Amino acid sequence: GLVGTETFTVTGTAAALAGKDVGAYTTTVNYGLANGSNGGLVGNYTIASSTGIAASITRRVLTVTNVAGVSKVYDANLNTAVTASLGNTVSGETVTIAGFYADKNVGTGKAISLVVGTATGTGALTGNYSLDVVEVTTGVIEQRLVTITGTTVAAKTYDGSNTSGAITIGTITGLVSGETLGTTIVTGALNSRNVEEASSVTISYTLANGSVGLAGNYRIDPLPIVHANLLTPATLTIAGTISVANKAYDGNRNATVTGGTLNGLVSSDIAIVTLGGLFADKNYGTNKAVSLTLIGTADGNYSYAQPGNLSANILKKTLSTTSIIAFTKTYDGTTTAGSVTIGSI
Repeated sequence: GLVGTETFTVTGTAAALAGKDVGAYTTTVNYGLANGSNGGLVGNYTIASSTGIAASITRRVLTVTNVAGVSKVYDANLNTAVTASLGNTVSGETVTIAGFYADKNVGTGKAISLVVGTATGTGALTGNYSLDVVEVTTGVIEQRLVTITGTTVAAKTYDGSNTSGAITIGTITGLVSGETLGTTIVTGALNSRNVEEASSVTISYTLANGSVGLAGNYRIDPLPIVHANLLTPATLTIAGTISVANKAYDGNRNATVTGGTLNGLVSSDIAIVTLGGLFADKNYGTNKAVSLTLIGTADGNYSYAQPGNLSANILKKTLSTTSIIAFTKTYDGTTTAGSVTIGSI
């Protein structure tokens, strides 16, 4: 629209946008003219402002350095914490980043997608920023520890092993809300094979996938369960004629027993268990009552009937002396010997 060869210098200034945040806007551009060449004078012309000019604000790209995933325990969520240093934020605004796994399950070296997490400051919005790094591969999701409560253990008859009786599994606790798992028992190990010493059982479980829940996302540690009456004695019968030998007093109640057959021993005890006897007390006497005991295993592992008619004698122990020396004495008109020095008994 200029006349002939006249020229002008034109400048334009856009009006303020309706908002400061990322998005599409329209604006008005106001122009300014300056005298040009070939006689172009601004006073001879006018130029209208342009309205409805498209404008946009794009996201500010943050620089991400020293980024690393933070290990977490399985929680059925994709989100995870990350650490990083961020640069290029707008003055007065503070921005954090967040991470998300591609899946929720346990694993190592898992890829983490990075997003802007929070933005604080007057009018700050996360949508105004983007990241120059969008993925790291240092994430770890660890197995979640669960426990089982209310498990019960049935008593079993002594069999020479430390395997427990039947186990009724209790309830799993510690699962993520809404998830379920199945369980099976691998072993139940008593702390002792003996009836009177068995007081706890350590149970090892295997977890199985539930209707909603993967066993691989959980772990369970074997823990001892204190429980009463874990073992009951096995029944033993004693057949045949039993004899008890007399003995000289020796300061203990032990009696030597011969004869008799033990029926009902568990296989691991057959080669090592024999009959023994105990006098009612250790002292001298005749026809002293003798009770039977078991040698080679804890006596409480078996129940058996005492014959009730066993007895033997504890004889007096004969003492002897050595180094007895009689001394001469001066005549005194009596038959009394001189003083005697006794050696050892």
